[in-house]
Amino acid sequence: MMTQVWITLIHNALQAMENQGTLIISVIQPEEASSSVSASGSGSGIPKDARE
Repeated sequence: MMTQVWITLIHNALQAMENQGTLIISVIQPEEASSSVSASGSGSGIPKDARE
């Protein structure tokens, strides 16, 4: 299941950047039982009318 989450995240990010620019995905594990994931890119972002 997590594999599909990563595939979808990366696919959507690349589409939003129109296949150009930079995509940065960071994973931080401050404690053994937790993780934090951050994704950022140089695209225009998600249009307001497409946001949930």
